Amino acid sequence: MNKMRIVIFLIISSIAFGCLAPGCGSGDKDALAGDKTDYYITFTVTHGTYEERNLESDVYYYNPGSRELKKVAVVPYNAQYPLTVYDKKRDIVFYSAKAASGVGDQLYAYDYKKGEQTQLTDNIFAINHIIPLDNGILLGQVPFGTPHIAINPYLYDDEKRELINWTWEQDYHFNNMFYNISSGLIIGSAYSASEGDRRIANQDEEDYVECDNHVFIIDDKGGKELFMIENNDILNLISVKDKIIYGYNKSGFLTYDIKTGEQGFYNPEIIEKLHEKQGNKAWTFLYITDDENDFFVLGSKDGGTCLYHYNKPNDELIDIYTADISREQLNNAIVLPEK
Repeated sequence: MNKMRIVIFLIISSIAFGCLAPGCGSGDKDALAGDKTDYYITFTVTHGTYEERNLESDVYYYNPGSRELKKVAVVPYNAQYPLTVYDKKRDIVFYSAKAASGVGDQLYAYDYKKGEQTQLTDNIFAINHIIPLDNGILLGQVPFGTPHIAINPYLYDDEKRELINWTWEQDYHFNNMFYNISSGLIIGSAYSASEGDRRIANQDEEDYVECDNHVFIIDDKGGKELFMIENNDILNLISVKDKIIYGYNKSGFLTYDIKTGEQGFYNPEIIEKLHEKQGNKAWTFLYITDDENDFFVLGSKDGGTCLYHYNKPNDELIDIYTADISREQLNNAIVLPEK
């Protein structure tokens, strides 16, 4: 897959992935505020300072229980794809930015209380995922020197202060990576970068179809393939307990049982309810709680990205944030544990 296709995919992903603005949902963000949940959402909003010809990334924190929404920090936006994550355990903001040398995007740590930033890596071309774990920071990144541009899983080890390769096949391009904070499971979907490049190069001679997508458990033991979808791009991938939920093209949301291998459609009533509440079908799942009472969804409104929270017992769609398309965009979001 060539660089241009990666950039296009990321722009599309940022639109699908992503309400404080009135009218985006049906609920009041503060109406049912209560005790904090043991998890929170951290997300990135990029915006331009046109007078100074400068771009910045705002780093946000949101707790669904208390409904607390706050801007934690502002970091430079000069990466190919701007990513930020507020890690509450470490009380540090991790983000992607252009290397000090000007070559490639690297992982940075920002101590927002001291105003100190530290470049942690120096041999990465691009970063597409940042996932803080107990033993380090999991990255979906493109290393320098690969024959095909493919996003691979690497762990930045906190203690050793170095990147550890979790990749078992460098040709796999991971278009999705998901971390379930309840089970600790990390999954991803990937396809062959070299085959993707071949199909793009030959699309004048043969009809272009998507590559086979493989779904893996990602770990430091070489990973494990769970299932494969032929000639289709997986656009959304999460897990709930022992169930993987995924979406591709216009097939709706399907499930895969990790224990039994059974597959089926995911809760049609919930899907229709989310369609109805949001007023459109252009959305993806960010996270679902184990009891399947709370659904966090990234959608769109008036061209801007939205972050929603649907509470099933109260039948309430709660506005968390809506990006104003005229000046900003919501680029990425992830659910992490409070402690």
